[in-house]
Order: sequence, then C-alpha cells, then structure tokens
Amino acid sequence: MHTLHLDFEENLGENTLLYRLDARVKLVCTVFAIFSILFLTHWQTVALIFVSCLFLAFYFARAHVKIFLRRLLYPLYIIAVVSVIQPFTYGSTVAAVTPIFSIPIYIEGLWFAFLIFTRCLAAVAVLNLLILTTPIMAFMGALEWFKVPSTLIDVALLMFRYIFVISDEATTIYNAQKSRCGYSKALGYFKKIKNYGTLFGMLFVRSYDRAVKVGNAMISRGYKGETKLFTFHQKAIPPKEVFYGIILILATASLILVDWFIL
Repeated sequence: MHTLHLDFEENLGENTLLYRLDARVKLVCTVFAIFSILFLTHWQTVALIFVSCLFLAFYFARAHVKIFLRRLLYPLYIIAVVSVIQPFTYGSTVAAVTPIFSIPIYIEGLWFAFLIFTRCLAAVAVLNLLILTTPIMAFMGALEWFKVPSTLIDVALLMFRYIFVISDEATTIYNAQKSRCGYSKALGYFKKIKNYGTLFGMLFVRSYDRAVKVGNAMISRGYKGETKLFTFHQKAIPPKEVFYGIILILATASLILVDWFIL
C-alpha cells in the first residue's frame, strides 16, 4: 500500500517572521510558555504574557484582529464559569455576603479567580498565536519529528479534513430546515430548540455513516494501521531559528523569575 503525500498550498497572508519560523521551534516555545503560565503566581506577569501574544500576533504575524479575538471569545465562556465559582469556594476572609441565600464571598477567592481567568486567557492566546502562524501540515510534521505515533497523526489529519465536510453537511441541513420555515420568528422557542435537536441528530447519523464508509474504503485498500497515510519532508532546523527559539524561552523564563523573586 502506497503512502499519501500531501502538499497543501497554504495561504498564510503576510510573509512574516513568525510564519517563517520553524514549526518545531514554535511548538517547543508554546509548550514551554503554557507550562510557565501554570507556575506564575501573580496576575500581572500572566497579563504580560497575554499582552505579548497580542503584540506578536498583530505586529509580527499581522493577524486579523477580528479573527484573533473571535477565537479568544469561545473559550471565555468556560473560563468565566470556572472563575465565577472560586470566590464562593476558596478562601477564609469574607468580603461580602450575597443578598440571596447568604452565600459568603471570600477575598482570597476573588484574587484566585482573577488569576485563573488571566492564566487561562494567556494560555489560549499562546495556542491561538501558534494556530494562526503555523500551517496544519507543518504542525503535523513537527509532531512526527517529535516521534508522535503516526496513527495519531493520521487520525488528526483525517479529522481535520472531515471538519469541513461535516460543516458543509450541517449547512445543507440548516438551509433545508430554514427553507421550510424551521427557524422563522413565528415559531416558539421550544420549537426552534427541537429543530436544532433534529439538525444535530441528522448530522450525527450522517457523520457516522460517512465514517463507516471511509473506514470500509480504507480497509478494502489494505489499510491496517501499520502504514503511514501521510508523509512529511523533514529538514534540519536552521541555527538562526534555534537562536530565536532560545530567546523566546529565556524571555519566558525571565518572567517566572520576576514573578517569584520580585513581585
């Protein structure tokens, strides 16, 4: 069975330094930055990482502001829920009491909630910067270079491919429902929820059927999970880009030292 080689033409926009930086270097710097965020104990240093990501995204990567901020928006819902719980569950010094149910609000919980919020926001910003400046094939090639099992890479790329297929299926089903007044203003709230449930149910069934067909097609062509579906052309990391990576890691490490010994 022959392996497939993909060479997608990525439209990266501006040919900036962050786009040209080797994906393996960016991956190491991203992992180091995320783990560094976990060790920071003051929200000021965490906020500095977040601001640095914004600066790198808008100035060096020249990313679109709306795209970057929109991708930050979706995780904020989960982050907000986790942060809101902390003032009521963490600490010992009562700052106030809620007028309903008389639930105490702790000062330590307020500061800890703000720290969690900034930590998660900074981590999402770091990952967002990596996604915006790294083509999918370059990222997967970096994972292969770090000896990630080829089965995981194959599954990840197939999932990435079928995200767009499932999205098209969802759009088709939604437009079919909409053409039949499935989401008109005359319908009640619960009726619309029911129609959305029908949409997701049909989408799940169609996705499952497509997955079975693709799996059977791969098996009929001799795929047993032992051969790589995708191959990557690996090259040596330029010394200049290794130097850039070391600078980024040292800058992040210096923030940890500032957080521990100065603040």
